[in-house]
Amino acid sequence: MDGLKQDHLITMAEFKGKMGADAAPRIAVQLARFRETVQYIKESLELQIEFSRYTARIMHAKYVALVEAGFTEEQALMLCR
Repeated sequence: MDGLKQDHLITMAEFKGKMGADAAPRIAVQLARFRETVQYIKESLELQIEFSRYTARIMHAKYVALVEAGFTEEQALMLCR
């Protein structure tokens, strides 16, 4: 719970409607940053999916190589983690 307190965007007083004079601009900035983050995620989604496909291929190739080298399937799985 302490970690949440450190990362909060607004105070409980602000949440309850007792916002300080500077709260509105701070909230506006935080919302703008959040919108930018969401836009970045949307724009990079295809790249993230492509990266995941290549990562999966690499992991599979490593697993197969380990099994072919004499490791058991269980050992190969453990080494691929």
